[in-house]
Amino acid sequence: MKFIKHILVFFFVKFPLQIIGIPILAVLLLFIPEDREYLPKKFRWWDNHERYTEGNIGDDSLSGSSHIRNEWSNPTGWLARFYWLALRNPVNYFQYNILGRVKKSPYTLDVQRVRGFSFPSNKTNPKKWLQVGTHEYNTRGWYYQEVTNGDDKLWEFYVIYPLFKKWHFRFRAGWKLGGFYSNKKQGDAIQWVFSMTPLKKIH
Repeated sequence: MKFIKHILVFFFVKFPLQIIGIPILAVLLLFIPEDREYLPKKFRWWDNHERYTEGNIGDDSLSGSSHIRNEWSNPTGWLARFYWLALRNPVNYFQYNILGRVKKSPYTLDVQRVRGFSFPSNKTNPKKWLQVGTHEYNTRGWYYQEVTNGDDKLWEFYVIYPLFKKWHFRFRAGWKLGGFYSNKKQGDAIQWVFSMTPLKKIH
């Protein structure tokens, strides 16, 4: 039931906002100074959760989203910011602050609800399961986990399946809990997620 709810939220809430945001951002970003950290308050749903230039401009050693933005010759220009906010990471603020949750305390992991394995072999190391898809490891495999967050039950399903050479199928649903995101502190926002990447390049 919870998985069905996530699908419905994606198709009737997140995806429509994403489509609406494309023309809005195309015009709005023409009037946004390159050094501005956030979009105007009325348009924050289509913004990045953190400051757009947070720890990523001019540092080619960074990985993940920071590295993606640095691949542009002008990471704060119209084209780079439009690609990031409208196509690559759409309605990110909305997924964190409207659909997301706040970390209330250290997670209590329900060990009976942890499942997964790494492709093509290792099925014996639970810790390795929770490294799937992190910037540090990019482990090929899948996991499912549930955690208690205050009075809330949160869950996450994540799979990275190798297709050919460096190309992989990636799917993630629930809330971002594992890997890099498990380091969040009390009071931090936890991102709601439902995303599929048919061809994800992983080195």
